[in-house]
Amino acid sequence: MAKKEADEGILSSEGIRKLLSGGEAFSDAERALLVALIGVELETGREPSEEERAALEALMEQAEGIDVDAITEAVKKAVRAEAEKGRKADWSKVEDRLEES
Repeated sequence: MAKKEADEGILSSEGIRKLLSGGEAFSDAERALLVALIGVELETGREPSEEERAALEALMEQAEGIDVDAITEAVKKAVRAEAEKGRKADWSKVEDRLEES
């Protein structure tokens, strides 16, 4: 699987266009999670493009009524959490599927 450039964001240009055109149907929870993930990414200091900013604003409007801040904190907590001893995740099947696509 090809690595993304350091300045590329979570959303691809194609994904942004789909979001802005209404061509991508997400549930409220999915929208809120996407907003949270983008927010965490932007906290690292990466500046969003104008296109990304527009998509983020559209997503935030659509996710109205959902506590995006709580989801953002949950994402941060999950990322920073120590792995449980004795639990090992096997990502090989996921990696295989990603390489096929």
